[in-house]
Amino acid sequence: EHEVRADKQVPLLLKLGQGAQALNKAIVSGDTDLIYHVILSLQEQHSTAEFHMIIRGVDLGARLYNKYCSQYNKAALQSWLQQEDDWNALAKQSLIESYNVGRIESRLSSLVTAQEYYKKARSDFNLSATEETSKLLNHQSKLEEKLGRVYMNKSLHATISQLVEEGEFKLADKLRAEFKVSDRKYLWLRIRALGRTKQWGELANLSKSKKSLIGFGPFVDVCVEAGCNDEALRYLPLIQPEERLKYLMKLGMFADAADLAFTLKNIEALTAIEVKSVNNFSLLERVAAHKQKLQSSR
Repeated sequence: EHEVRADKQVPLLLKLGQGAQALNKAIVSGDTDLIYHVILSLQEQHSTAEFHMIIRGVDLGARLYNKYCSQYNKAALQSWLQQEDDWNALAKQSLIESYNVGRIESRLSSLVTAQEYYKKARSDFNLSATEETSKLLNHQSKLEEKLGRVYMNKSLHATISQLVEEGEFKLADKLRAEFKVSDRKYLWLRIRALGRTKQWGELANLSKSKKSLIGFGPFVDVCVEAGCNDEALRYLPLIQPEERLKYLMKLGMFADAADLAFTLKNIEALTAIEVKSVNNFSLLERVAAHKQKLQSSR
């Protein structure tokens, strides 16, 4: 106790068999290297059960030991977490392991182990998510085997989108049904995937298949994003007038937009068209005439 320097005091306490006190003194000193020295010395001097009992009584020491093992000694970490009944942490370790192994069988095995730990932890949400991950991984493995393309480690939505982009519509439908993707979300995924790959015939067929749950604006959007404004035109008649006005302006069809704005009695839209058409005198005259008629009819 007369020794005031922690780097001198701590080794003496270890020699005297005062492991817990040595660990506390090291922690008070704030010297991380000294703390780890004590932890590893205690691990060498005691049985696993005794060591765990000592380390468990010092919160910071336990956390540092956990961190050390996660980096350098996975087996010791597994033993420590099992002693602590830390099922969630054990499940997390198994999930990490599933991404660090190459063979699909090993990955699926690690995911099954994670599911068992989540069951013990009564973590229903994480259990369900892990089951879904395992199921998706299994599907992706079969897709790779069948089609010879890369699907592993992609999200469900990315996998479905890729299948649509590749024209594998039946497989996309099957995956969607298996994972209960909502009609609305699935429609979004298909529209975007078809737009990215410029499958205009398929996009047109999709617009005719049944009433769109998300309207027809997204059909126009993907055409415009792909630089195919001509394709976008076919969907304009399907859009409600107020929204159609917005898309006519987006497509630069200001004359048609002006006529529709007049029909809708939308003076604000006519003013916006004026601003965008400063060099088009015939259009400016048209807009001015529309505005005059609307203002005089008030």
